[in-house]
Amino acid sequence: MVFLSTRIQDNEVWIRFCAPLFFSVFLLVISGCESTIQQGDVVLSSPNRTEVAKEALISFHVPSGMSVTRHISIRSRLEQTISDIRVKASCGCTLAELSQDFLEPGDFANLICTIDGTTSPQKRNVSVRLFSADLKDYAFDIGLTFESGKEFSDYGIDVEPTAFIINEGWDEKNSYSASVKLSRGKKVPFGGLSCSSDSPGTKTTILKDSILLEITKPTLGRIDGNVEVSYSLGKDCYKRKIPVICLLRSGGDSSEN
Repeated sequence: MVFLSTRIQDNEVWIRFCAPLFFSVFLLVISGCESTIQQGDVVLSSPNRTEVAKEALISFHVPSGMSVTRHISIRSRLEQTISDIRVKASCGCTLAELSQDFLEPGDFANLICTIDGTTSPQKRNVSVRLFSADLKDYAFDIGLTFESGKEFSDYGIDVEPTAFIINEGWDEKNSYSASVKLSRGKKVPFGGLSCSSDSPGTKTTILKDSILLEITKPTLGRIDGNVEVSYSLGKDCYKRKIPVICLLRSGGDSSEN
């Protein structure tokens, strides 16, 4: 049987779990992170006590078709060093990793959580578990709550068409490019966007209301990949991936087969 007691004092919430043979500490978090908590967003105090700064309560709002990444500060007040820390999220729509795989007493580390709004349901609770052989019969679970959908379009980035498409005959003297129309939500900072391409031999430029993709080293055949557009707001990084679909045909033939 598990007993739970909660005490609110100053800017912290204290949560105590007690169990006969197994300790599992759940950090339930329900509001956005907009400021850095110097003493740690989440403090691992002991096997049966965990402190959570109220400002660190963790809830994500994910626009449709985008992902959101947040760094959550973890501090250890345990008396022992924890090594070979492993991290596991309870669903495939969440990627979680720790900035280092050990925590000495007093150490800080960043828990980096990414929620993928392209694969996630509209609302979900996710548990991210930190565990290690050094912890023996207990582990730490951090609870995330997120919602995704069109209702968060104020944070969204949309493009039309939804991919960079180039389908032309190849000529070494020619230059090749494609563009997509860009629209952004009301809360997306103007001038705060950045973009990059993982497609070889390409270059991207953000214009006022569009994104331009240029083939800097045109070669015969296909060029595939993604252009990633991103911006930061508070402790969150919002990202959208735009596919690159490029085919340069031999003999100047631009017709489709």
